[in-house]
Amino acid sequence: MPVVHDIQRRFNIRFYIIAMLFLLFDVEIVFLWPWAEAFYQSCTNGAGSIIVDDGTVATKGFLLFGMGMFFLILLLGLVYEWKKGAFEWD
Repeated sequence: MPVVHDIQRRFNIRFYIIAMLFLLFDVEIVFLWPWAEAFYQSCTNGAGSIIVDDGTVATKGFLLFGMGMFFLILLLGLVYEWKKGAFEWD
């Protein structure tokens, strides 16, 4: 019967932090698809706006402002992590 040793390798926590940051900033791409679809519908229906399910109207300016705020918050998070040194491998 073979001998099984219970050996655990210790990984640097930096690998886990980079993986979590990658997932955080990569998952944001998922939010771009519905926005792009809504913006496309807003631009192609001729009126420059779309009617949401509850009857309110979302214009192109509203959609651009919302995505601009989304990117601003994402950019601020990226700059914060960069300044904290989360992307350095030292």
